[in-house]
Amino acid sequence: MLTRVQVGMQDSTPGKRRLFDFFMPRAIKIERRRLAGKSPTFAERLLLLAGEALVFGPIKDFLGMSRMRQAYTGGEPLGEDTFLFYRALGGT
Repeated sequence: MLTRVQVGMQDSTPGKRRLFDFFMPRAIKIERRRLAGKSPTFAERLLLLAGEALVFGPIKDFLGMSRMRQAYTGGEPLGEDTFLFYRALGGT
């Protein structure tokens, strides 16, 4: 699913790519800080709200994850990049 999103973003319009490239690294950075036990700042929470409306929500809808509360994996463990990507989409 992650590869599907990445390929889709490469084939997307320049504006959508810029939004994705702006919000995703910042959301991943916020998730790294959350996992370290630090809460997001007010500005980071605002950034995540904007990202949800512009990027994360549409991606979750595209993947069929818009109403998902929890996700489980089977077989192999997730890599760190994959784990952080899905957490950055809005997982907690």
